[in-house]
Amino acid sequence: MKKRTNINTKVCNKCSKPFDKSLFRFRKSRGYYSSKCKECEAKVNNKYYITNVNIVIKRTTDRRKQRLKEDNKYKQRVYSLRNTWGNNNKDKVSSYNRNWSIRNPGKKSNYTAEYRAAKLKATPLWLTKEQKEQIRQVYRDCPKGYEVDHIHPLQGKDFSGLHVPWNLQYLLMSENRSKSNKLLI
Repeated sequence: MKKRTNINTKVCNKCSKPFDKSLFRFRKSRGYYSSKCKECEAKVNNKYYITNVNIVIKRTTDRRKQRLKEDNKYKQRVYSLRNTWGNNNKDKVSSYNRNWSIRNPGKKSNYTAEYRAAKLKATPLWLTKEQKEQIRQVYRDCPKGYEVDHIHPLQGKDFSGLHVPWNLQYLLMSENRSKSNKLLI
């Protein structure tokens, strides 16, 4: 049997050297210190990971995938609840958006400027004057309650469309806002 030299000292079962208790892991669930020092424990764990690397990688990727699935389910539930609430409380939503624009003029102008810059970047240099005039005319003739929408979004997820007359259409405001930067087919 190994003797302890001090109350704050413990002997490692693996290397048989006495160490301060701070060099042993304390197992809260069991209420005692580990029998191996942290250094010996690390060697054993590393040996396990080296010999079972494929098992460890598969286990961690499976856990990560499961966590992502759970996160996506939660996000979808939150989005659907938010959309349902938004559809049932359109007055509150529009009032909130209006008040936010008033309270945050800098952010509002920044978003507008970013959109304008994206539109400018998406406008090809080879457009003729007549085509540029057609674009202006589309915006001028937009019916009340509608917005000018890009059929192929300027900042799409998989691709980006151009700011050209044949890529413009009229959409109801609600349809355009719900479409966001997706391609409707």
